[in-house]
Amino acid sequence: MSHQTILHRTLRPLVGRLARTPVSPDALTALRLLTGLGAASCFACGSGYLSAGAGLFLLSMLLDRADGELARRRGRFSRFGGRFDLVADCVSTMAAFVGLGIGLAPGWTTPRIGYALGLLAAVSTAFIFLRLNMPQAGTGADREPPCRPFDPDDALLLVPVVVWCGGASWILLASGVLTPIAALLLAVAGLAARRRAVRLAREASA
Repeated sequence: MSHQTILHRTLRPLVGRLARTPVSPDALTALRLLTGLGAASCFACGSGYLSAGAGLFLLSMLLDRADGELARRRGRFSRFGGRFDLVADCVSTMAAFVGLGIGLAPGWTTPRIGYALGLLAAVSTAFIFLRLNMPQAGTGADREPPCRPFDPDDALLLVPVVVWCGGASWILLASGVLTPIAALLLAVAGLAARRRAVRLAREASA
């Protein structure tokens, strides 16, 4: 993940003020998790609470960026903090999809469609997070991250926007279909890379 995205730079003035307080990065991560679960709970309650859930989801995403920025500002990285951040990200995103599936289930031909879409999106999200992030969950200070204006998961910022525009069902449908496809492509790419590495190792030892 880049630390130079537009979102990171936008939050830096606020993080600079937080750096002068006793608030710790882990406390922000915990708040990120709580707001993420709160968003999922609102989504699960259905149409009357979708807007509130979208607001909490957006706040949770901002806290996700702020905790890492605060850790970098103070130079306080830890293995626990890195893993806690990844777990909070994964659980919050999974819970949001499950919540949308539950809350929007009555609007489908059969509620099982909503449940299935939410579950597919959640399970696929877990796989993608594990595949991309868990091997890298260290201190976060051992390599320079790429510099780019956006991160792939910045696309999740579309969730609250589309929900506020009345398109929550479209978000659920897209996440329930596209996220499993992305997970499958990632799995295929991983298998291909592993086979290539085995082949190169055999050629080198021959």
